[in-house]
Amino acid sequence: MEISMDHLEAYVLDRYEGEYAVLQNKNGRTFDVLRDELPLNVREGDILHENEGSFVMDEKLTQESREKLKKLYADLAKKN
Repeated sequence: MEISMDHLEAYVLDRYEGEYAVLQNKNGRTFDVLRDELPLNVREGDILHENEGSFVMDEKLTQESREKLKKLYADLAKKN
């Protein structure tokens, strides 16, 4: 059974600082979370949701975000 994440707040994994991960919400607010509380395979730029005290990666939103960034970089490169 797949869990719908549409109603959950999204966080971007901004960076790692030692044993902590820094997550950022859509308003730009950052939160420090222990690395151990995140799934093992997440990396900077991945989009996560918190569901009942656990963080899960949103693979669809992460992929969409990465594609948008690639297009943006390509468009910027064309202008230069």
